[in-house]
Amino acid sequence: MLRGNDSLSLHADIENHPPARLPSRHPVWLSVSREEVSALDEWCDEWLDTDVINHSLVDDPTAVPPGLNLSQHLWANLNHFRTGQG
Repeated sequence: MLRGNDSLSLHADIENHPPARLPSRHPVWLSVSREEVSALDEWCDEWLDTDVINHSLVDDPTAVPPGLNLSQHLWANLNHFRTGQG
């Protein structure tokens, strides 16, 4: 995305970053691999590798739940009823 677009002013900062001055610092450009990695893919992998309670309730973490287009007030009320808190 950014690496392939030379017209962005940020491109020069990413490709020609300054050297790390202190060994205790961990600049972001040293931790990022040269491969194009999608943040969404990393997040999905992290979600699938976690072992939290009710992890099995969400099959696809990127799927939009039905009713997301409802107002926040209606969404909250429906969730209260669904969970027995209403």
